Amino acid sequence: MKRTNLVAIDISDASVKVLQLEADGSVEAYATQQLTPGIIENGRIVDHDGFSEALRQVLASTKPKKLPSDLDSLRAVICLPETKLFTCAVEIPASVRRSDLLNFVGDEAAKIIPFELDDLYWDFHATQKDGKTIAVFVAAPKTDLDLYVKGFHDAGIRPSFVGSEMFCLGRALLPDTFDDARMIIDIGANTTSIGIFVRDALARFSVVIPHGGSYFSQQIADRLGIPLEEAESLKRSQGLHIDDGKGGKAIMHDLVRPLAQEIASAKEYAQRVYGCAISEVLAAGGSSLIPGLCEFLSSETGLSVSIADPLIKIKGHDAFEENTPRILFSTVIGLALLSDRRDLPRINLLTQYRFEEGEIEKERLMISEVRSLSDLHYVVYQQRIKMVSYGQRVLAFLPVFKKLDLKLFLTVLLFTISLGVLAWVMMVYI
Repeated sequence: MKRTNLVAIDISDASVKVLQLEADGSVEAYATQQLTPGIIENGRIVDHDGFSEALRQVLASTKPKKLPSDLDSLRAVICLPETKLFTCAVEIPASVRRSDLLNFVGDEAAKIIPFELDDLYWDFHATQKDGKTIAVFVAAPKTDLDLYVKGFHDAGIRPSFVGSEMFCLGRALLPDTFDDARMIIDIGANTTSIGIFVRDALARFSVVIPHGGSYFSQQIADRLGIPLEEAESLKRSQGLHIDDGKGGKAIMHDLVRPLAQEIASAKEYAQRVYGCAISEVLAAGGSSLIPGLCEFLSSETGLSVSIADPLIKIKGHDAFEENTPRILFSTVIGLALLSDRRDLPRINLLTQYRFEEGEIEKERLMISEVRSLSDLHYVVYQQRIKMVSYGQRVLAFLPVFKKLDLKLFLTVLLFTISLGVLAWVMMVYI
């Protein structure tokens, strides 16, 4: 197929980053824009109009290539922060039939997450390894995702993929496959997320700690009795090597030690549950740049902890701001790398979104609107839902058809329709 018109959009409380890559991994279009404080708070859109306007502005300012002025021709690839998500892994017994997989995973996840499934958009991806089948389950509150979709809709661009931030970090910072377990710690301003990855870049488990770089600065200011601005400067310039004669170094060690303990607990969890030893810990997020942080975590946990480099998988770094630490591009690069891969639909929180009724209009894709493999996935999924619904109605009124294998019949019919759709897409776009 020709290259799809997908664009990666990374949204944080402070900024919006946009990135589109060529097929060879080189930067095709990039832009970033700071957000006015109060537009997004703790990963939730507060100022809807301000968000949509900022989105339109950043999409119109990309370089070296300008994106189409008609934003409706684009499809956005976005992610939600881990603070808005619930992630867990479910082991699937061999006795569970494929047709029962969806219900089984949902029922098992419902025993773990603190919300009703009806209040969430969720999806999962199952993999087999060493005779075991593990499903990774990811869910987001409907109220949060609705705000994002509506904000994008009002800006004139439709989301095509919504995943987890940890999935994007794994895609950007880890190999596609490996034989052990890896860990990513994303240390932001307000929170720290820890993700465990086993043999691929899809996090099996994640946990969010409600502390980050801003907490460190505030504690330094309070304990040393200095202004917050001075504490922030000390943290950025000296970090865990503070030499102020007032015990600043010991304070920083006390503040970071609980993070080391969380890492050690995650290490033990991976060994116990997945039977894999953590071979590497990669640090991401702006606060990972605190001087001495990685060295201290390494000495406390016995693991190799280092700052990740998200630029190793792409080309054309000149488009990025020279004075911005490269680690801050990790999420948008991970999203952009997803745009050109078949694993895009693996865990997509829009899978259910498009086919549920609600206050926000759910746009159903027509075949003529296909712009990506993800869009094609939705078209086929939509037809499958309709076919199952119609089949169940027919069986309800015609008992004689109960003798037929409905699942086999629908599978053959769906396969035939899919071939027709694929042939049409190839004729139009190739």
